[in-house]
Amino acid sequence: MSTHHTHTTSRLFEFCPSFDGVPLGDRFELCDGCGCFFASCCQQHGSDSPRVCHHVQLIFIDGACLGNGKLGARAGVGCAMGVGESEQRSVPITDAMDPGKPRTNQRAKLLAAIHGLDLVADFETARWQAEGNSNPREQVVVSDSEYVVKGMTEWVPQWKNNRWSSATTGKPPGNVDLFRRLDDRVAQYEAKGLKVFFLHIPRELNTLADGLRRRALGWHERRLSMQTDRR
Repeated sequence: MSTHHTHTTSRLFEFCPSFDGVPLGDRFELCDGCGCFFASCCQQHGSDSPRVCHHVQLIFIDGACLGNGKLGARAGVGCAMGVGESEQRSVPITDAMDPGKPRTNQRAKLLAAIHGLDLVADFETARWQAEGNSNPREQVVVSDSEYVVKGMTEWVPQWKNNRWSSATTGKPPGNVDLFRRLDDRVAQYEAKGLKVFFLHIPRELNTLADGLRRRALGWHERRLSMQTDRR
């Protein structure tokens, strides 16, 4: 058994049994030293140690779309692996990012997960080496989207066994292009010896990423306002 969470072959993150009964929000830690979020470690649960163990890093993600699926819909994503600006991203979804596809809530949330892992990749090596710390060996993508978490932990393994098709219909599932992109990102981490998990949380525990994706949506509103003013 892992000293950090329950060992599983699934990509679903599960805390070890010693956390049973502990509110989910109390299982997350913020390191005052590096400013990043981590999962509480099993061996430190119930101890008075002020040290935050850096074994399992958390990246909170969120995405949303205004006018879901309609012409002119606007979408954005937010990601946060810490409290500093360098550990966060607020990104409006543009045609360059997701060309030829409709703007929807589901696609926004999948793109948020992809951007979250990209943020970790951009951040981790330089930051941890500069501080003399070893990189966390486990990353957890934390989302309030059951669609993303269940998709990556339950559906994707089934689709891959069926050549990326639904066993029910025999056809490619919706948004399979983004699920494949996200699965490729995870595979890149796994090839480096890292483990990537997914964790579903209630919306009220995802306020930081929610605020960042709202900021991204605001970019669309400002751009639209500027275009209107020029007329």
